[in-house]
Amino acid sequence: MKILFLLNSISKINNNILTNCGGVEFLNFFLAKLLAEQKKNSVYIAINSKINKKFLNINITSIEKIKNNHFDVVVNSNSVKNLNIFKSAKKIIWLHNKLQIEKAFRRGELFNIFKIKPSIVFVSKFLMSKTSNLYPFKNKIIIPNGYHPLFNNNKKYIRKNLIIWTNQRCKGLAKHNKYL
Repeated sequence: MKILFLLNSISKINNNILTNCGGVEFLNFFLAKLLAEQKKNSVYIAINSKINKKFLNINITSIEKIKNNHFDVVVNSNSVKNLNIFKSAKKIIWLHNKLQIEKAFRRGELFNIFKIKPSIVFVSKFLMSKTSNLYPFKNKIIIPNGYHPLFNNNKKYIRKNLIIWTNQRCKGLAKHNKYL
């Protein structure tokens, strides 16, 4: 499966260390890393930067370079920006914050939400309850705090709960996580 994560903010990768990364970006990198570890997946991250490199089996490139490529799944956090570029891909909005109608209208995204009708992933039941039912989402899925048993690939023992915070608990979150 060919999977693309769109990151609308700029993160930096220097000497295989992820820096200048907030909670949402770190969560996207972490999920991309887990998906890339499964050999059947080809995972890409597109950022607003002129970059083209491989990092932890993830192909990192600029949004401009991947516009004409085919992807099976395209994931964007908190936004529908650039989702309309990928015609045949399954489109997913991974919602970390409340998606307010007036904010979507102000950003010029409201029309695209109705046109694309993406699937949506919420990080909590609370967030799902606070998001308007007027949005025409194809599917609604809840993955509490970014953790789902799907990502627990070791079946030999029961792990303690793993929580991936989507907000920045301390400044420079990724600086402390050298290799994810």
